[in-house]
Amino acid sequence: MRPEQPADPPLRAVATARGPLAASDAGEGPPLVMVPGYPGSARDFRWLEPAVAGAFRVLRPTLPGFGGQPRRGAGTVPEMAEEVLALLDALDIGEATLLGHSAGGLIVAEAARLDPDRVRALAFLAGPGFRPHRTWRRSRPPVLSRLLRTPLLGGATRRALPRAFAALGFPPTIPLPDLAWSVHCAGAIDWARHAANLRAIRVPCLVAWAEDDPIVEAAIAEELAAALPEGPRLRFPDGGHALQKHHAVEIGEALRRWKAASRER
Repeated sequence: MRPEQPADPPLRAVATARGPLAASDAGEGPPLVMVPGYPGSARDFRWLEPAVAGAFRVLRPTLPGFGGQPRRGAGTVPEMAEEVLALLDALDIGEATLLGHSAGGLIVAEAARLDPDRVRALAFLAGPGFRPHRTWRRSRPPVLSRLLRTPLLGGATRRALPRAFAALGFPPTIPLPDLAWSVHCAGAIDWARHAANLRAIRVPCLVAWAEDDPIVEAAIAEELAAALPEGPRLRFPDGGHALQKHHAVEIGEALRRWKAASRER
């Protein structure tokens, strides 16, 4: 289910130690940082934010290279995690819950490993697990990333990206530069490092997934849910990869109950 209306608070350029970072900042309460995946942006959470309205201060960054923002660095997961932590520093936030959708799960797990004292809890929506999921295995992003940088084949590879992303359910409105940057970022994923990050997590974790997700198969999500520390587990029969849209109300309710339960402890 979705709320009646989406929320699209304005983005502002937050001056961080790594450079300006576009982010929205709305509401009051304990900070909840919603981190998009690739090729996502702050708009990915426009249905989830109203589902938690009044319970959290919601921060929605658009990471470098996406949503019209300039690229910064090589697009590695540690770099993206440092962007999130730099945002917390810039806003003088000492502790927050980090929520990652899709590849955003890689980023929040990395942030928890880099600065565990800053992370109160983690939430993974359609997140990657301990091993590469089927779409990553089939598409082979490291190979595609190299092809995109090749003068002879780069143009043809780039022109094929919109159709490939559309087949996975991504909207056709995503700009081509964002799709190409997404490939580069996915190609830079270190799966062994991510698995180590997951094993190091000690804070409560919410895990949500859909059985019909065309990108991350249910078996990956089930392994993740079984291995991570206790917290809500939300399994949906449908909803695909965009859980934060199609099941925003259910996820929002779980986040609210989770927050209330943590205060009672």
